[in-house]
Formats: sequence, C-alpha cells, structure tokens
Amino acid sequence: MLHAGGAFAALRGRPLRPWLVASIAGDVTDLAWTIVGRQELPSGAVGATAVVAGASAALSAGVAAAIDE
Repeated sequence: MLHAGGAFAALRGRPLRPWLVASIAGDVTDLAWTIVGRQELPSGAVGATAVVAGASAALSAGVAAAIDE
C-alpha cells in the first residue's frame, strides 16, 4: 500500500520522500521481526527476507536521494 501511495503522490506532484521513508521503515521492521522470529520460520526465510527487504530499502533510499524535493 505504501508503494501505491507513493506512486499516487508522484503522479499528483506531491512530496514523495515521506512515502519512501515510510517504505524503508517498513522494510527494516520486516527484517527485524524476521530475525526476532527466526526460530519459528523455515530455513532460508531470514536470508530471503534480508535480500528482498534489503533490496527494497536500498532502492527506496536511492530514489529518495535522487529526487529533488
């Protein structure tokens, strides 16, 4: 939903950076809780979450750094 909100904001010329920051916070939270609950998860889940959440956070951070607001 955050990405949809960010896309909507971008299309309307609204500030995008708050949406990107929220997305990064969500990705970091996903990773943190995955690590906390790793005992209950299938093998490979922590690594897969780290790759996906890490890549998403990095992409959002790159976009946030590149936009001119």
